[in-house]
Amino acid sequence: MIRSWMFLVLLVLGWSTMNHLDPAYSEPYRPTDDRQVLERLSFKPSDPVARELHNLRTDLRRNPRNLDSAVQLATRYIKQGRSEGDPRFLGQAQATLAIWWNEPSPPPAALLLRATIRQNTHDFDQAIADLDQLLTLQPTNAQAWLTKASILQVQARYDEARRACQRLGRLAARHLKVGCLSDIGGMTGQSAKSKELLRQTLSDSALSGHERIWIATILAETATRTGAIEEAEQAFAEAFKVG
Repeated sequence: MIRSWMFLVLLVLGWSTMNHLDPAYSEPYRPTDDRQVLERLSFKPSDPVARELHNLRTDLRRNPRNLDSAVQLATRYIKQGRSEGDPRFLGQAQATLAIWWNEPSPPPAALLLRATIRQNTHDFDQAIADLDQLLTLQPTNAQAWLTKASILQVQARYDEARRACQRLGRLAARHLKVGCLSDIGGMTGQSAKSKELLRQTLSDSALSGHERIWIATILAETATRTGAIEEAEQAFAEAFKVG
C-alpha cells in the first residue's frame, strides 16, 4: 500500500512540475530537413539488445527490399519500445517499413506491423482498416483478431471486441480467448468473473513466460479498477517475476 501511495505522490508531483514549466519550453522543435538526425537511441556496445539490433540492421542494409529482414527488425523495435515504454522505437519500426508504409495493399506481414504501430500511436481507425484488410486475406490470423479486439475495447466498442475475441477460440490456445474476454469483462461490470478466470489461467504451468506476463498484467489492471490494491500488487509482482 505504501508503494502505491508513493507512486501516486510522485505522479502528482511530476504533473505539477510539468504544468509549471516556462511556456517557452513547451513549443515543439520542428526540423526543416527530413534527413536531419534529431536523436540516436543509445545502447552500451556490450548490450545484447544493441548487438541484435545492429545485426538486424546490417541484414536489412544488404537488401533493403527484403521483407523478412524488415519484418524482423521492425518487430524487434516494437518489442523494445514496449519493454522500455519508449515511443521512439515505434518511429524506428515505421522507418524500417518505409518501402511498404504508404502502399494501399502491402504484404500481410507488413500490414500487421503497420496496424500495430498505428495502434500504439493511437491512429485507431487506420489500424482497424489495416486489420480488416489483413483479415480478408488471412481470416485465421489470431494476432490480427487479438489486436483488433484490443483496439475495439479502447474505443468502447465492447460487443464488437467480444466477437473478435470469440474468433480466437478456434484459432489459438484457450488462454488467449480467456485473456481477451476477461480484459473486456473487467471494463464492463464483470470484474469478479474475469479475475476468477484469469487466476485459473495463471495456474496453468504450460503458459509461456510472455503469456504469463500478459495474463498477470490483465489481472492486475482488473484488480486495480475494482480497488483490490493488494491483489493488484500480487499480480504485478507475478508479471515482474517472470519478466
